[in-house]
Parts: sequence; C-alpha cells; structure tokens
Amino acid sequence: FLLTMVNFSNKERADMIQIFYECKKKVDIPGQHIGKSFQIDVYQHITFKRLLDSLKLKGKFPDGKHDPQNRLNTKKENIENQIFMYFVENQHASIRDASTSLNMSYSCVQRTLKKHKWHPFKITLFLLTMVNFSNEERADMIQIFYECKKNSRHSRAAYREKFPDRRLPSHMTFIRLLDSFKLKGKFPDGKHDPQNRLNTKKENIEKKIFTYFVENQHASIRDASTYLNMSYSCVQRTLKKHKWHPFKITLVQQLRIGDSERRLSFIQWLINKKDLEPLIFNNILWTDESKFMTNGILNRHNAHYWTDENTHWMRESKFQTFSGINVWCGIIGNQLIGPHLYNGTLTAQKYLKFLQNTLPILLENVPLATRQNMYFQQDGCPAHNVHIVRNYVNNTFSGKWIGTHSSIPWPPRSPDLTCLDYFLWG
Repeated sequence: FLLTMVNFSNKERADMIQIFYECKKKVDIPGQHIGKSFQIDVYQHITFKRLLDSLKLKGKFPDGKHDPQNRLNTKKENIENQIFMYFVENQHASIRDASTSLNMSYSCVQRTLKKHKWHPFKITLFLLTMVNFSNEERADMIQIFYECKKNSRHSRAAYREKFPDRRLPSHMTFIRLLDSFKLKGKFPDGKHDPQNRLNTKKENIEKKIFTYFVENQHASIRDASTYLNMSYSCVQRTLKKHKWHPFKITLVQQLRIGDSERRLSFIQWLINKKDLEPLIFNNILWTDESKFMTNGILNRHNAHYWTDENTHWMRESKFQTFSGINVWCGIIGNQLIGPHLYNGTLTAQKYLKFLQNTLPILLENVPLATRQNMYFQQDGCPAHNVHIVRNYVNNTFSGKWIGTHSSIPWPPRSPDLTCLDYFLWG
C-alpha cells in the first residue's frame, strides 16, 4: 500500500487536499510549499494527487487495507492493453499470432476482442486499376482503344505517349473498361455484383460442356455428364439452350476410284441439257429393279398394338427357308410405270423380252409428246450390259438413253441420282 498516504493523519490529509485545490492541482508546487510543515520530501509530491484520486473513487482516504478485486481488475486491464496494443501495431495479424506472441491462450485473446466488439473485417477485392482512374481518364482510354483498333498493347503505348504525366494503366485495363461499358452501360464502380458472379459461373460451366463436345463430337450426353461430373439435365439444358442437336449419321453408297469423275460428268450433262430443255427431268424414264424377300426385317419401334390389355401380339421371323420376287418399276415425271413382276434371276433374255413385249404396253398411258422426247435410263445391272440388250436399246431410243455403255454414261454406285432408289424403294 501507499505508505506516504497511510502514515498521515486524516487532518493532515485534509490540509493536503485543501492546499492541492488552492494550487490548482499542480503536483509540483504543493510539495515545495508544505514540505517544511509536513516534513515530506519533494519527490513525494505525487501523494497529493493520489489522495484526491482515492477520495473521488472510494469516498474516503486510503486505509491501507488490501483490495483483491481492484488488483484483479488492474491485471485484466493490463492484459487487455497488451492485446489491443499488439493489434494496433499488427492490424493484419490473426488471433493465433497474437496468442503466440503475447504468450496467452487463444480463447483469452478471442474473448477480449469479442468483449470490446473488435471484428476481423475481411478485405474487399476490386479492380484497382479501373476504379482509381477518373471518368475523364477512362473516357480517354476508350477513345485511344478504338483509335488503336482494339489492340490493348498499342493502346497502352499510345496512352503513355499522349499523357506522360498520368498514371499508366495495364493493357488489360483497356479491355476490361470496354467490356464493363458494353455489359453494364457504365464504368466499373468497384461494387460487388452477385448476379455477374453467377453469370460468370454459368459461362464457365457452358464452356466446359462445349469444349468437351468439340473434342468428342460423337459422345453422348451421359458420357459428358459422367466425365464433367455434372448432372444429365444440366448438360442437356445447356445444349438445348444454344440449339445444339445430336444429328444422326447418313449412310451413303461406297464409291470407287473413278466414280466421282463419272458422277460429275453426268451431272454436268444434266445441267447443260436443262439449259436447252427446261423440262428434261420430266422426260427421263427412270427405271430400276428390286427384290423383295419373305425374311424382311421388322422394325419393332414402329410396330404398335394399342389396347387396354396385352394381347401378346406375335409375328414369325427368322425363317429357315424363304422366297422372294423381283419387281421392275419406272417413273417419268409424276407418273409411275409398272410395277412388273418376274420370277428368278434377271437374265439378258428375260430383260430383252420385257423391253420388247411388256414395256410398250406399260407406256401406253404416257402422252405421245412425252414418249417422243423421252430419255430411257437404266443402271449398270449385268443383264443391261449384254450386247443384244444394248443393240435393241440403241435402235429403239436412237441414242437417247442413259446406261453404262451409252453415249450418256450412267455413273455406277449412284442410288442417290435415281428417284426409285431414294424415293420408291425407300
């Protein structure tokens, strides 16, 4: 306890308070004035101030008794002062750093900060280079960016040359300024935009999906969802949004060496003939043969039987023995010629007999003007290329026929050029 205060009587201490007020609370003067009367040293002049503080705090002069609560409060205040002094000097430090440096527990430091409502405020990230520029500076950047044809590095060099006294932005600042201006219609203000962050996340997901399908164009949606660790519906919805479709493969006839040149020659003849005869396509008799078998393939996807109960509809298939029939058919203009049925393999004799006896009868319903200007077409079937057949066709159609050994060569393996293959036979 303070010995200098306790050893004085209450009368002496009252006189000290009186003189302290008379001297306007100046601690160095009272000690000099009353040092002779009270027989105290000059260095003890602080006693006057302590007497007044004790009187204000407790309402009485100090009695020399020990106060444990006061001592505990003083210790807590010292601890808190140490903690606050540490964080004032190290504002970016963590609680764990402070507890290690001050040799205190983590909970003690945390409890002290929470008691006085000190919070670890998070840093706010924003585009420093764009926000710190004035609107006038950013307008000049946009102007120079357009003058340099949107080349960011040339724009940076031009900006440095034109405004040497200004801060020099990075080349990416020009691009970001223009993007922000196009997207929001204003320059960036440094404020956080949650919707923009969400849109950026969606764009990144869509980019991953499109990149996957560009690299794997034959993959399925399920393959993509498994590889990218996304839901099936997310991938499907993204593709549908941007109108991407799973186009099916188209099967075409195999071509051999030399087929392409013959196809081009035939098509060029058709184009030239169309200029001379605009109705040439209505005057060509397209012909073909096809064989229908009893073991045809049934597409179960298109076979339905609608009822409220299962009737166990069945059809026999996969016959051990099967038969078939050959069919000849022709098309001229919008008129179907035939069909004509014949049994067995088509031979040159059968085909010649058909041309001599059956074909004239089938053409009776065709107008005379059409028959006089008609071109007869046949494909490269072996029965068509025998000499007796070629001689008969030459004599009957006078060079106006299309075939393998004709003056108008028919290109082999070209089912896409005759309407019977891609239309009638299906």
